[in-house]
Amino acid sequence: MKVIDSLVQIFPSVTERERQEVIFSELSHELSLLEKKQAFEWAYKIRTLAEKSKTPYAYFFASLNLAKLSHIFQDQDNTLRFMLTGIAYSVKNEDRVVTSYVYYYSAEYFRYLNMLPLALEHCLIAADAFTELSNYTYASRSHSLACNLYHSVRNYNQSVDEGLASLEDIKKVPYNELAFVDKFTMMSTHNTIGLSSYKLKNFEQSLLHYNEAEKLAKEIKNDFWVALVNGNRASVYIELKEFEKALEGLKLDFTTSRKQKEYESAARACVLMASVFIELNKMKEANLYFDSVLYLINDPHTFRFSTYWMVQSKLRRAKGDLLGALESNEIHLRMIDSINYQKEALDLASVKTSYELQKKQVEIEGFAAKEQQHQDQIKLQSIIILSSIIILILLLSLIFIYIRYVNRLKSNNSIIKQQRDEIENKNEELQVQSKNLKEINDLMLTLNNQLELKVSERTHELEKTMEELDTFLYRSSHDMRRPLSTLLGLENIAKIEVKEENGLKLFHMVAETALQMDRMLLKMQMAHELDQMEDKTELVTLSFLIRDLIKRAQQLGTNTSIVYEGSHHLEFFSNSRLLHIIFYNLFENAINFRKTDGNELASIKVKVDQTDDWVVVTLEDNGIGIDADYLNKIFDQYFKGTQISKGNGLGLYLVKKAVNKLRGKIEVKSILNTGTIFLVSLPKRHFHY
Repeated sequence: MKVIDSLVQIFPSVTERERQEVIFSELSHELSLLEKKQAFEWAYKIRTLAEKSKTPYAYFFASLNLAKLSHIFQDQDNTLRFMLTGIAYSVKNEDRVVTSYVYYYSAEYFRYLNMLPLALEHCLIAADAFTELSNYTYASRSHSLACNLYHSVRNYNQSVDEGLASLEDIKKVPYNELAFVDKFTMMSTHNTIGLSSYKLKNFEQSLLHYNEAEKLAKEIKNDFWVALVNGNRASVYIELKEFEKALEGLKLDFTTSRKQKEYESAARACVLMASVFIELNKMKEANLYFDSVLYLINDPHTFRFSTYWMVQSKLRRAKGDLLGALESNEIHLRMIDSINYQKEALDLASVKTSYELQKKQVEIEGFAAKEQQHQDQIKLQSIIILSSIIILILLLSLIFIYIRYVNRLKSNNSIIKQQRDEIENKNEELQVQSKNLKEINDLMLTLNNQLELKVSERTHELEKTMEELDTFLYRSSHDMRRPLSTLLGLENIAKIEVKEENGLKLFHMVAETALQMDRMLLKMQMAHELDQMEDKTELVTLSFLIRDLIKRAQQLGTNTSIVYEGSHHLEFFSNSRLLHIIFYNLFENAINFRKTDGNELASIKVKVDQTDDWVVVTLEDNGIGIDADYLNKIFDQYFKGTQISKGNGLGLYLVKKAVNKLRGKIEVKSILNTGTIFLVSLPKRHFHY
């Protein structure tokens, strides 16, 4: 299930056909291992995701997997239905490249299902489509598949034609650019042409293509195919009475097939060797090889090789068993005259004829369209001539109107001259008015300069006042913290001296108030420091600074576990005071917003990492978390995200301001009632702020 989940996550983002083919092939294998109900639930879900993803081929491959499942569970009707649905959906998008591959994959699977007419129909469409796209490798593969289909139903002439078409297509691709599969297809095609040519008694052509197939088999280092081609070629040598060459090839085929555990191929080699020895009148050897067949196959009646029964008939006749010889010969004749083969051949011929008729129909429609286009051009030329005459009439009319217009224009020129004189008089008046306006503007400019000078003086006075106020607030907050420290000290003494519970509670409340006021004043001091901070960069040992703040935080007695992870001697150039402000407020924020229900120990984990340019500090707590609606507001000044907040909304504002001064970055992730993670990235290089 994990494999299916991971593959389902991947395929919607994959657009390459080859990768999609691999992914859906793996999905098909995994689905076949499941129970029927669960397998189909997954398969339907995958097809729905494929349809939503809009990626090429995905819907077809998903439908193909449904067809494969139906075939596994022996539901042939749905197998065909899912295949046709996938093809129709893919063809609907009118992408010629996509539809060509869909037809090709469909032809391959229809062949696997032994639906030969459908396989040939889709194969021929794919071949023409790939040829139009100049994709000669797949055009060659499509013709090769058609070659095999025709051979399987003993339509040997068509098989040879399709095979030669396949070889012509692959010649258009530079040989050094051919993939392994293309060379394998060429080898297989040569072999099938050899087989069909042999059946047509064209032994010269058969030997030519067997030789080419053997060369390719040796080039791709496929020993089994080298032996197979030799075995097939032996049939030609038998017909040509070249028995020594036949036996040499058959022995190689027999030895290699047994080694590769291809026992049916080995059995065929044994049968043919027995037939050769019969021709050489070596009946002992013939019987030896013929009897070996039964050690290679379980049931001769399932062995679809008519020569087996022909050889058996000859051996029985040689032994005087004429009745047995007649029986074997009848089986041989039934196999070579199989009605099924004839029917399949007729079906394939019908498909070929229908396809050719469709192509002719398309060509006729094309000619009709061209004729219609020619008629349209004639009509267009007539319209152009008529339009030219109308345009000429209009042009003459325009010339007449233009002459009248010129005459009227001359009569109007005198009126225009009179109006121009009036305009010049008006211009002189406007110039006088413009001079007056300029004097007024100069006066306005003088007044404006005086006003700006006053504003500048007032601004300077205001800045000075603000600076004095800022200094006052800083010193006042510093001075006010002294009596607050005294109050906190008195609270500690009261814990020792005062025994009355109400009195202790009162002292504790006074201490809590004093502590809150002390923190508020401390943050005011920090705010002042951030505004007045000078460029002071020094070598900082970050681990010492953070661990010192951890000790202070643990002394508050809040029963909070704080764990530090990272280098114990990490140094880089920065501003130690700004770093103190950042991590002091982050620790205080984590402690203030810890869970207080007592069910879970409050914890803070500090992790320090570094890269070539950055120091990255991660501070993670298991507190009450932050509502997602507030995440973009928590660094705002005076913002409080919860009613239980005891602060003044300055802590995280100061953190953000200090990080910005260091040219750093801060990120926050939080889940409500689970915890919060702050990620602080600090630059290691020297900077100015």
